[in-house]
Amino acid sequence: MDELASRYDELAAQERTLFQQISTAELSLSALFNYIFQYVDVTNKLIVEDIMSAVHQIELDLRTEMLHLRLEKAIVSCELKKYH
Repeated sequence: MDELASRYDELAAQERTLFQQISTAELSLSALFNYIFQYVDVTNKLIVEDIMSAVHQIELDLRTEMLHLRLEKAIVSCELKKYH
């Protein structure tokens, strides 16, 4: 049981880290949008689109990782409830 509790705590810490990383990706996209609004006339639109797509893909990858992590966390939580 201690092993399960330790694993749950580890997953919870990883979840917090992933949440912060996802938030950072979202803020990065917002910053890019603000940049475009200010400097649309002097930017290369294709490069900006490539950059935004890359950041968006990073966010999607992080969200997929979060999905798998939360699934594992739910399974560990269910196992822990069996012991209580």
